[in-house]
Amino acid sequence: MSLNATSSRVPDPRERARFMSAQSAVQHIATAVGSMASVSLLVERPDRSLAGIPRLAIAAMSMAALVPFLLAKVIADVRRREAAAAAVKVLASLNTVG
Repeated sequence: MSLNATSSRVPDPRERARFMSAQSAVQHIATAVGSMASVSLLVERPDRSLAGIPRLAIAAMSMAALVPFLLAKVIADVRRREAAAAAVKVLASLNTVG
């Protein structure tokens, strides 16, 4: 499941627009922080080449390696919440029938 499809299932439908807007703002802030961090990791050498590329690559790969684990946690939490909501609906419908 894609990240955007999963993140759209995190909030309740009536809160989705507000959540997606906040998520966009956080993504932009994270991009800015990442840009500033890369500036501190990269240094221009006297010959105008860049030093620190391996360090920056390791940092980027480390952060990217966390994504599948965090996404799996979010998916599990969303599915658990959706299953609980479905169970409540079934119980409510049984109570109205009987």
